[in-house]
Amino acid sequence: MSFVILAVNAVPRNLRVILIAIMFFLAMSTLMMVSGGQLNASAQSLKPTFTAISYWGLNSSQPLQASPGSSFLPLTVMIYYLGPVELFNVTAYVKYSYPLTLVKGEPAPEAFVPLLEPGGSLRLVSLYNVSSNATPGVYNVTVNLTYYVEERLPTGETVTVKGTSSLPVEVAITGYSKVVVVSYSTYPEVLYAGESAAVLKIYLENEGNSLASNVTVKVEPQSPLSMLYPNMSTIKLGYLPPGHIVNLSVPLAIANVTQVTSYPFGYFSAPKPLNTTVYINVTYSGGYYLVPISLYLRPSAYFAAINAYHSPISVGASNAYVTVELANVGYGKAEYVTATLLPNPIFTPYVPSSENPLLAVDFMNESVGDLSSGEAQNVTFVISVSSGIRPGTYYLPLMITWYQPPTMQVMHQIILVPVKVGAGFQLSMSSLSGSSNTILYVIAAVVIIILVAMAVVGARRR
Repeated sequence: MSFVILAVNAVPRNLRVILIAIMFFLAMSTLMMVSGGQLNASAQSLKPTFTAISYWGLNSSQPLQASPGSSFLPLTVMIYYLGPVELFNVTAYVKYSYPLTLVKGEPAPEAFVPLLEPGGSLRLVSLYNVSSNATPGVYNVTVNLTYYVEERLPTGETVTVKGTSSLPVEVAITGYSKVVVVSYSTYPEVLYAGESAAVLKIYLENEGNSLASNVTVKVEPQSPLSMLYPNMSTIKLGYLPPGHIVNLSVPLAIANVTQVTSYPFGYFSAPKPLNTTVYINVTYSGGYYLVPISLYLRPSAYFAAINAYHSPISVGASNAYVTVELANVGYGKAEYVTATLLPNPIFTPYVPSSENPLLAVDFMNESVGDLSSGEAQNVTFVISVSSGIRPGTYYLPLMITWYQPPTMQVMHQIILVPVKVGAGFQLSMSSLSGSSNTILYVIAAVVIIILVAMAVVGARRR
């Protein structure tokens, strides 16, 4: 130091001021470099430490399972601060990437706290969609943090330093959905040829471990089946939880596919037995399932009125006998066959005036017994004919009821039997209206005859 002073004194006076200024600048620069190095060393030694975890859902004790195709699923990211010093104005945000995308309209996940002490935490929650093309596994997202920390310099001065941290966070997409048809049934349980409608019941289950979303069921029946209500061919279920079973009822219409068969009494067509298929196409986020359901229309009985016998029937007649020859022209046996006359405005069961009108129920039903395919049997009904109809051919409606072996399922069929109704004896005023003069002459003659008769009777009494 003394050497520096002597060197300065040896310098001419006019240069001494400049040399002293240079020496002062060098000294201050050295001091600032030392202080900055100490600050950086201090900040490095006090580097804040963070850790982070993630789980699907809002409660870690009841986490959800994310699977490819999941949608509107909340993801929670928890950031824990381990220390060692207090942090100020801490901001955290998540940088997501494939296979995650934010739900449309959802704000970017971000959290802010003015003070974060060691042991504190931040929580970020946002709704995400998972790509349906993703494969189950563990993916990474990044959490970025910015903060401010106070540092004390060796000089005793306190300064605020800005810091940043970046954390990788694992996100598990290990769930999967698997929607399948576990069972099905029909109502009636056994389908027979000749039936007009049935109900197909489908039982769906999610055999996966995560919620299935956007579940849609499309029903595609093949001929001769069709949708009884076409607007029910597509059924949207929305969500199906894992392990949950849901049943769907699908009404189906059955068209008759007939086949002509020769019998001793003629050729007749009847619904034939056949196999058919209903395709069930189940789609959901991340998967689909297609299953064919085979249905068999079993052979059944089928009836036809091959003949009808009756004496001439006129308008307004009563106590008229009609005999109908019923034949089983189907491909199965019918047991306990009953024919029932269905009351209608034209024909009604005839009940004698001496009988209780309630007995009409007995007169409406005729037991036939068992009829195998190709067999025929007569049934007879006593009817009354409406007096308010015109002569012509009308149809007598009969309902045939039987038990269909082997399941003894009750079957029904309506048969219309043509019956000719004649005019009978009636006085038609319209036919007389064209000969009014003749009517007057006839009436006058009748009156004269009556008067003459009265005069003769009176003369004899005298």
